[in-house]
Amino acid sequence: RARGGEPVTKVVFIKAGLVHVTVEVPGQPGEPPKKRLVAKLGDGSYVGEMSCLEHTNATATVTVVEESQLYTMNAEDFNHLAETHPSWGKMTQRVAALRKTHLQTKQEES
Repeated sequence: RARGGEPVTKVVFIKAGLVHVTVEVPGQPGEPPKKRLVAKLGDGSYVGEMSCLEHTNATATVTVVEESQLYTMNAEDFNHLAETHPSWGKMTQRVAALRKTHLQTKQEES
């Protein structure tokens, strides 16, 4: 599990399986924050790219919810790959931007 707000040191590629992506949203006054499911990602997806590209902490919590086959790439290698293969890097940045907008929208929903 990768938790929102924690440092991200790698990108995780999902070869097979399923993960849930959740964000915390404010609860009612006096109540703790609630978790909101914002995405279900499976075969061929990846997580952690936003934080690696932007050098920020995780914006969401990722939890493996069924047996999965995962591969990782450390942030330094991921960023190097994005820099040395510009078309792939631009595509990855577009995906990260879309995901960031989606997360922000889900956090703002009541």
